[in-house]
Amino acid sequence: MEPQHLSVLEGQVPAARRARLRTVVGVLPGVSFPAGSFDAILASRVIHFLSGVDIRTTVAAMARWLRPGGRLFLVADTPYMPSWSHIVPAYEAAKAAGQPWPGYIADFGSAISRSPGSMPGPEFLNTLDPDILARECELAGLTIERAAFFGLQRVGAAANGREHAGCVAQRRPAA
Repeated sequence: MEPQHLSVLEGQVPAARRARLRTVVGVLPGVSFPAGSFDAILASRVIHFLSGVDIRTTVAAMARWLRPGGRLFLVADTPYMPSWSHIVPAYEAAKAAGQPWPGYIADFGSAISRSPGSMPGPEFLNTLDPDILARECELAGLTIERAAFFGLQRVGAAANGREHAGCVAQRRPAA
């Protein structure tokens, strides 16, 4: 989405491997690649910026982009992130009621407190959990290897161990 981010990545790839790196600027779910293009896809802290429909479309596309035996690695923010954990009671009630996207925060700007001068955030956030990530991967025809919560990875950050959700799923190997 931001060419500057790709420039940083390109600058950190060792020269001997740079010829194998291909970057594409785009916004999900509007990105497209040929089927079977990748052995692995990492979508880290990206899909929670999508609507439920766009998450489903994106995960299905990623499943198609994988080669047989390829793996999809998803990481998403959860409702248990300290900055917006006040939504947890409503999230847990919505999940128990069977709502497909219980962590959707329609007006994200009002949901968190920001310090003066901080960068604006997204319009909405769709916080997810391991069950939802696994469900979407299964709907896309992938086999779940692991789905779990994990905590913040920043040194010194207060963590409850459920700030992020992760899922590793595999496209079934060719028969």
